[in-house]
Amino acid sequence: MNLHIYTKTEMKNLIRYQGLLIYISCIGAILLTYKTVSPFIAIGNVYMIFGYGYFYHMACHLFPGMIYIHKYIHHNHNISYSIGLFVQFFVDSLLFLSIYLFNHIIPIPFLSKTILLYIAILYISTHMLNYSTLHIKNNHVLHHTLYEKDLKECNYGPDLFDHLFGTTCDGTFENMSWIIPNAVFAFLVTYFIVSPSI
Repeated sequence: MNLHIYTKTEMKNLIRYQGLLIYISCIGAILLTYKTVSPFIAIGNVYMIFGYGYFYHMACHLFPGMIYIHKYIHHNHNISYSIGLFVQFFVDSLLFLSIYLFNHIIPIPFLSKTILLYIAILYISTHMLNYSTLHIKNNHVLHHTLYEKDLKECNYGPDLFDHLFGTTCDGTFENMSWIIPNAVFAFLVTYFIVSPSI
């Protein structure tokens, strides 16, 4: 674990480039569950689910070739864009479905299904729309480019976890403000699906 992010300079960069998104994501989770879950548990859920996403994505790269569909489809330029996008949606959904199903087999008492849905919508919309369709940020492109050239495996995301575990490609904090609309969208969709009484 890299503790360099706790230096004064790195904390300023974290707050500057990702603070607002982290704040909005946590407030969204609290607002969606405040009647049933303590704010600390809600924030813990956000970090736990994103942390699981980090390790899940890292595991995707450990499986050889066709065994894991993420590596075969997502890094294969011979497959049509629409098929690749559909498969990406399926693989991204498996990340959250695996948590949901695990929770039914071995209940995780502090896991909020509402927050799981909220983070799933945020993650999938960001990966599919912002990264794969609009190609908004370089960090995701760098992840694929360096991986495909067998140079380095890095930028698994979320960026905070890449810094915590030393897997950033270049050591800089990614400006995540462009994901804020996804966080608001995920909040609104989740709100209308579970319709809590706020």
